[in-house]
Amino acid sequence: MFSGASNFGIKDSTFIVHQGTPQYTKHDNVQVSISDDTLRKLAKVFSAPVITVCNPDPVSLARFVRSFSRRPTIYIDATSEQTLANELAENVQDFESISSDSILVLENVHTSLVLDDHFPVCLQCPILITSTDSMISDMASSSAHAFQLHTNSTNISVMVKFRGQIERALMPGQRIASLVASGGTGKTQTVSKFIQDNSPRFSNIWFFDAASKETLTADFKEFAKAAGVGDHIKDICNFLARTEQDWMCIFDSADDEQLYLKDYLPICAHGNIIITSRLVRTSEMDSPGCHIGFFDLNKEDAIELLLKHAHEESHEENQNVASAIVETLGCQALAVSTAGAYIYTNATCTLGNYVTRFNNKRRDILNYRLRALDNYQRTVFSAFQLSFEKLSLASQGLMQMCAYLHPTAIPLELFTRAAAYDGEDTYQGEDKPINGIDILEKFLDLFRQEGSWDESVDELCRLSLASYDSKQKMLGFHSVLHACACETIQDVKNQRYGTLLLLGRAIPWGPSNEDYRFRRQLSVHVHDIRLGDLPTIHVRQCLAHILNDSGFGLQWEVLEEEILMLCKSVIGEHHPDTLTSMGNLATTYQVLGKLESAEKLQEEVLVLRKKFIGEHHPDTLTSMGNLASTYHSLGKLESAEKLQEEVLVLRKKVIGEHHPHTLASMGNLASTYHSLGKLECAQKLQEEVLVLCKKVIGEHHPHTLTSMAILASTYHSLGKLESSQKLKEEVFVLHKKFIGEHHPKTLTSMGNLAFTYHALGKLESAQKLQEEVLVLRKKFIGEHHPDTLTSMANLAFTYHALGELESAQKLEEEVLVLCKNVNGEHHTDTLISMANLASTYHSLGKLESAQKLKEEVLVLRKKFIGEHHPNTLSSMATLASTYCELGKLESAQELEEEVLVLRKKVIGKDHPDTLNSMANLAFTYHALGKLESSQNLEEEVLVLCKKVIGEHHPDTLTSMGNLAFTYHALGKLESAQKLEEEVLALRKKVIGEHHRNTLISMANLASTYHSLGKLESAQKLEEEVLVLHKKVTGEHHPDTLTSMANLGFTYRVLGNLENAQKLEEEVLALSKKVIGEHHPDTLTAMGNLGLTYRALGKLESAQKLEEEVLALSKKVFEEHHPDTFTLLDITRYQYHCYD
Repeated sequence: MFSGASNFGIKDSTFIVHQGTPQYTKHDNVQVSISDDTLRKLAKVFSAPVITVCNPDPVSLARFVRSFSRRPTIYIDATSEQTLANELAENVQDFESISSDSILVLENVHTSLVLDDHFPVCLQCPILITSTDSMISDMASSSAHAFQLHTNSTNISVMVKFRGQIERALMPGQRIASLVASGGTGKTQTVSKFIQDNSPRFSNIWFFDAASKETLTADFKEFAKAAGVGDHIKDICNFLARTEQDWMCIFDSADDEQLYLKDYLPICAHGNIIITSRLVRTSEMDSPGCHIGFFDLNKEDAIELLLKHAHEESHEENQNVASAIVETLGCQALAVSTAGAYIYTNATCTLGNYVTRFNNKRRDILNYRLRALDNYQRTVFSAFQLSFEKLSLASQGLMQMCAYLHPTAIPLELFTRAAAYDGEDTYQGEDKPINGIDILEKFLDLFRQEGSWDESVDELCRLSLASYDSKQKMLGFHSVLHACACETIQDVKNQRYGTLLLLGRAIPWGPSNEDYRFRRQLSVHVHDIRLGDLPTIHVRQCLAHILNDSGFGLQWEVLEEEILMLCKSVIGEHHPDTLTSMGNLATTYQVLGKLESAEKLQEEVLVLRKKFIGEHHPDTLTSMGNLASTYHSLGKLESAEKLQEEVLVLRKKVIGEHHPHTLASMGNLASTYHSLGKLECAQKLQEEVLVLCKKVIGEHHPHTLTSMAILASTYHSLGKLESSQKLKEEVFVLHKKFIGEHHPKTLTSMGNLAFTYHALGKLESAQKLQEEVLVLRKKFIGEHHPDTLTSMANLAFTYHALGELESAQKLEEEVLVLCKNVNGEHHTDTLISMANLASTYHSLGKLESAQKLKEEVLVLRKKFIGEHHPNTLSSMATLASTYCELGKLESAQELEEEVLVLRKKVIGKDHPDTLNSMANLAFTYHALGKLESSQNLEEEVLVLCKKVIGEHHPDTLTSMGNLAFTYHALGKLESAQKLEEEVLALRKKVIGEHHRNTLISMANLASTYHSLGKLESAQKLEEEVLVLHKKVTGEHHPDTLTSMANLGFTYRVLGNLENAQKLEEEVLALSKKVIGEHHPDTLTAMGNLGLTYRALGKLESAQKLEEEVLALSKKVFEEHHPDTFTLLDITRYQYHCYD
């Protein structure tokens, strides 16, 4: 790049600036891009120093700066930005004309001044800044350049010493800076550009080719000849040391580890030196404060460079396409320049197809030579090869072995685990990939000596070919260097097999936290592997294990099906490992929601295991347990219960009552009891399991913590929310302590705790915890992992409860798209996402959209999980609620009666979900005016709730509230009041005074007071509810708006019309803003305000509003909906549809 010393000349014994500096000329294919940030850093390093002096007395400062220096001095008043600008315009016409022997003094500087706004970055003369503010020291070049003027400025000896310190600080000293990076990153071009922009700054500029001892010695001889000194290295160094000027020496391409460059550097207190190198150790020569980190281009600069070389316009569409290219190339300057030039010179290559072309013709493109005018003749590959060929055989092998892994975050543990493997690579009878095994064995043989892995990593990093995270013990490669390493491989197929066999040997199958952690580290590498061509069954099994951990369900399924087919072919259909493969595939089907396929395969496995290994063999019992789990998922709860009870009896008999697998069986059976609504049985069994787990496997064992979490869930379902919260908090703390803050089980504990916070009405705490879980899951298990999608859905649920319906809708729509992509359109989780989104549409008043989506979910659930599955029945129930809201009351009644019949048949008449169906049907009877039928059903529900889930369970209290509401509608106001007062007292006691449901009870009671004519009591209670809603749920929450509307209604009845109008106008404005102009509740608010206008005699305003309500009601509901004909004051009541 740089010419040698032969272009130097002598004139009057003074060296002139080297005239051979490369010039930048516009051309089709020129140099790679230059980083402005690096140029600025270079300018800062080689700029004259900035000194600061502070003292509280401005007079003392002015006296001092005018007395201490014998240099030519320019004094500038910098009291303000404008004053500084005026002074510079008057006193400094050209910064380059200021001699380096001069000094620029800025007086009275304020700390807000930005020097770069007024001065060139690379200034020839030093700057001395004075200020009364000690914070001015932040402007100094370094801490050694910041001074405090001594208060005793009259002491001559003190001041002489102080002046000496500043004089020494004004002398910059020798400055050495290095630019260290791999080849092709633009180091040389950056230095050349810096010199071009700042050549007047230096007295002389000398370039030396330091690629080898021979080239550097030759340049030194040329220099000696031009300078008229001896050609020995010492002679030249002594000459530079004697030349006390601000010269610059550049040692380019100092990449030879055998060259001891320090011998060629003069030892003196002046001069400037820049070194470009691939060797990391070169930076050890940097002067203090002169280290410059040299990195790849930023993305914006890389895109600009690519489009420039490709001769493409820089509009948005091209920038978006170019973004993918520069990301593929890691923004490496030479690779990006080459890509642009290749696109320009190849007619069939475009921005759109370059990445595909690069992947298919990587060798050709990496060897493509730029036709540049800056003398840079290396291709991307040849620049890489310069360093690669200097590596030891072991380090070359390590880089090639990594070539078929993802370039980032390669754990060194991968290699040490593989080296320690003592098992077989293949099954007996399986074809051995002999050449791949041979490559792997030869590679591992290179690292038998202790510490050899570290030596190779050090060597790769020393030559800037890799990076290493010493804390995480992870190796990383730039994507371009990684691609170049692939092109050094001769036997591509078998080298790839060698890497895959390495993975197979290293991947552990155990359940320990360490094994799981390591498998998670390999997730990015496994996801990057082409799964269609794998060398052995064992490798497939290992990769499937990681795909399972990582949530890549569809790839996991394909691999498990392939494993089963190969096992049947190689080791036989009845081999234990084949049966294990069948079980694994069935588990995959279950996770993916293909429950019928899972059931069929598990039943087949169970039959075969009973036949070939016996009915009491532990593996047979495992198969029974797995099948029971699938029955559970299919909603066949009685079958699951029966099989799990059988498994439990057999495990107690075969492996003992206290064996961990027996405890697991007890836990599984308890879970089924839970789903069957046998909550007390579930609680009793789970408490027994927990006691035994603590005794047998220890209090802090992961399985013990799981048992605690399951018990906490049952407490939750039983309405024992404080007990649930306490246990979940304990589980969370223990998970953080014993398996780590970021472990998936810890994150699950956080999510579970947030769920209980939600149920307790602690919505802000729930939101905060769920947002934290979501961030951590995205970071540690990936944005598309099923657990991450669950976190998103849970957070959306909390947004919904907080009244942030648009945020909930947006998040749920995102979850639905991701679920369809990750799990498939018919997966159970996808259908749940659809149902959640439909529920939010419902709450937003988008009832037609809700109905359409719910009907679609119902059709899909009937098709894929069956007409009698609990989730299908839930879909029927939620659809009925939407029919009800739309005024399709007969359709709602018909559907709810069908749900109730099916639930009684499928899960039993006393199951909590059956009770929910009874309550929902009672609500529809109520809406239809069938009040006696509603009352009878609600009284039955209340009796059953007290019996099944307890008198103080939240759902029991809801049933009491619903019955009170029906009493109200029937005119049984005293009975309604008595029941509502009882509900309110119990809710305050059980779930707290500020819980949302407690506030609903207060509002319901106020409504009954209203109907009883106890208007002052109603007003007082409603005002209290409104204050609490604003405090607990926020001023704009839909529940708060409902409270305002209720209070406005009471004001109107009491004749307080102005307050009613004011409150109702506020409700209407907020409703339009928060839930939308067409939401049913907004229309209700408009109707209420119209009635108040009419009462106030504002008849025109009332008529206008009522006509608007009628028109919107026809549009929103349909013309014959009951709400279209009725403009009534609607006070809110609590009536839950549970599904």
